[in-house]
Amino acid sequence: MHIIAGLGNPGVEHEGQRHNVGFMILDELARYYQLGNFRPRSKFMGDIVEGMVGQKRVIALKPTTFMNNSGKSIQSALNFYKLETQNLIIIHDELDLPIGRIKTKFSGGSAGHNGLKSITKHIGEKYWRIRIGIGKPHNNKNVENYVLSKFSIDESKWLKVASPTIAKAIPELLGDKPEHFGQQISKLQDTCNTLEKNNTQ
Repeated sequence: MHIIAGLGNPGVEHEGQRHNVGFMILDELARYYQLGNFRPRSKFMGDIVEGMVGQKRVIALKPTTFMNNSGKSIQSALNFYKLETQNLIIIHDELDLPIGRIKTKFSGGSAGHNGLKSITKHIGEKYWRIRIGIGKPHNNKNVENYVLSKFSIDESKWLKVASPTIAKAIPELLGDKPEHFGQQISKLQDTCNTLEKNNTQ
């Protein structure tokens, strides 16, 4: 069994924001594999849905603790299911990657991401991350406003392509084949390049 957690902030006011891209990808994962609707689980301080993703049983988790306290929810779920951190995949926004770039990483630092800081504080750093590039604002002083802003129309078009591609590829990561996961999402590269070009014009 694995836990796949998307990071974001709860509440309708945060829907569609860059910081919530982890929630968005998790929604597509649940739709793609017909897992059903997320439901509140107070024990985990989050909303969950469970079922089969490829050949693996998965708990999909959206912490409702707000981003800065994501670790409390993740730790509760891991402890309940008696899972090792290696069985955890976190999907999160990444300022250090251009819009549309996707990278995987096992272990390492948080790069200033408050959600990852909280998770690492509670369970250590040895877990998988799927990093979804959201780009950076031109003025680094506006980072907070930027991550809480919504994707543009062009960026939303990319997300509609990226979300099912990531969902389709995730079984490779669950099967301990990160290189195969990378190969499947590489088809998004042309879309990424187009977005970068549009955003610099």
